[in-house]
Amino acid sequence: MACLETLASRLRDGDGEGDVPLRELARSVGETVRLDRYYTPEQLEALDRRARELGSDAIRAVEERWQELYRGFGRALTRGMAPDHPVVGALAREALELIRLFTGGDPGIAASLQSLYREEDHRRVAGHHGMDIPPEVWEFAQRAMAVARAEEGASGPS
Repeated sequence: MACLETLASRLRDGDGEGDVPLRELARSVGETVRLDRYYTPEQLEALDRRARELGSDAIRAVEERWQELYRGFGRALTRGMAPDHPVVGALAREALELIRLFTGGDPGIAASLQSLYREEDHRRVAGHHGMDIPPEVWEFAQRAMAVARAEEGASGPS
């Protein structure tokens, strides 16, 4: 929704750079329609509210941190580390914290996010955030996060 609001503002007020390219408009509409398949209107509003609370600088910093985490997962995979290795576990726990930051700790939004990534091509979804995650690194990170979730469950609520 936020991307459409930004485009609407650019169309209404202009951004000093001329018209919004049709390709950008179509991509944003398609992304919004696709998100509607996974999130309820209330969840989308909560995510928009969360984005406003965090602010664009924090969101950019989180996106950069995601890229660093996936590079770390890639290095760990290349070195032959297992998903339950302590170094990988630290990456996975941080990834889970970033997910909680995004979702505001809402388990329904977290479940919708998992559905989105499970049912859509992860590379396309991650590409919207400027990330290109090789499938083997994606799968490794998912396994590592599953291990971290299980460890969290075993140790009780945090």
